[in-house]
Amino acid sequence: ARVAVREVVTSLGVGGRGQPSRRSPIIVLSSEDVHCCVALADAPSGTPVKAVLRDPDDRTVAESLVETNKEGTQWVAVPLAPRRWVQGVYRINIRVGNGEETTLNLRAVDRVLIQGIVSCQAVNEHQEAQQPISVFPQETEAVYCSVALSSAPPLTRVAVRWFHTSRRRFHLRRTRTMIHETVAILAVGGEQHVAFSLSRPQEGWPAGRYELDAAVVSAGENDEASEGGGTHAFSTNSKARWHTAEFHLQ
Repeated sequence: ARVAVREVVTSLGVGGRGQPSRRSPIIVLSSEDVHCCVALADAPSGTPVKAVLRDPDDRTVAESLVETNKEGTQWVAVPLAPRRWVQGVYRINIRVGNGEETTLNLRAVDRVLIQGIVSCQAVNEHQEAQQPISVFPQETEAVYCSVALSSAPPLTRVAVRWFHTSRRRFHLRRTRTMIHETVAILAVGGEQHVAFSLSRPQEGWPAGRYELDAAVVSAGENDEASEGGGTHAFSTNSKARWHTAEFHLQ
């Protein structure tokens, strides 16, 4: 008898019962492996679950077979670890017992890119910019910015630093004073926007020009030591590529 397959997902991590802990259709080239997690209904013990990974050139680069060790409804995690990842779309073929094949796509990316930064007065439920402006009135309660990302795996960290700039008399270069920094950790993977905000100081906004630096400081690494989102969790990452936007307060 065929075993019913309830769900099939790719995950960058696996829980103690074989369930996906970091669902993602995206993986970065520096990753070691991915798990194909299959939810089975009423499976007998010894049910084989086979996964085959094919690269963007349709070559088989990894395959693995796992058998259930108990009866009943359960998750089965099948690891797939090619020698190396290349950029592009991989295909994973999964077969449970003698049943029909299920196919998933997995995108491998070199890095997560910042595609744009927009300052605005509000963001929507997707953290996209609403009412984008670059010059804010003095009574503004909070300045928002929306950072657009390319395909990103879950747990990607995006850091933002806010600066007020000033120019001393007879000096050509501006002085930047950092007033706030924070990091956001993506809960899900995919192309998306990440919103940040800066609240009005109690003493009011210093007039003039502000700059916002944003960078992807890690792309999906499961680093529990920095997962708390401390403001300095990204300060030592010298490889981060910072992007700058500016806005003004009257």
